[in-house]
Amino acid sequence: MYILPLFGELHNKIPDKRNYKRGKKMLAGRYASTSQFQKLISTYLLLKSRTRKGLLFTSSTVAAYILVTNLHPEIFHLFAVGIITMISTLSVYLMNDLVDIKIDKINAPTRPLVSGAVKQKEAITIIALLALTSIMISIMIN
Repeated sequence: MYILPLFGELHNKIPDKRNYKRGKKMLAGRYASTSQFQKLISTYLLLKSRTRKGLLFTSSTVAAYILVTNLHPEIFHLFAVGIITMISTLSVYLMNDLVDIKIDKINAPTRPLVSGAVKQKEAITIIALLALTSIMISIMIN
């Protein structure tokens, strides 16, 4: 219930600072240390920044798979294609964000990596985990 004010805008323009602080304390109490809490927030912010584009690409890939199978896709493969596409697309978009930090400082200064909300080491870890996960799921399905 206090998550939305906590994860509000990246510009620190939170409508009600009292609820923000209360929500932050409630969520921070659930984790062993504040570093775990900060990693959770940075992971959320990084993935949230590119999920909309990832969903667009994933929906077009799933639609193409349905058309290729003459409108009779196997449900398991349909979900697998969607999940693999989403995970790999997110890793590629996040890698692009990591490489284009200098350009994004001018064009999109509110992105998590540019604004400093997410550290570059954390971004590299998330990108590697997403890429490896998509590869492992692809290998398991083959």
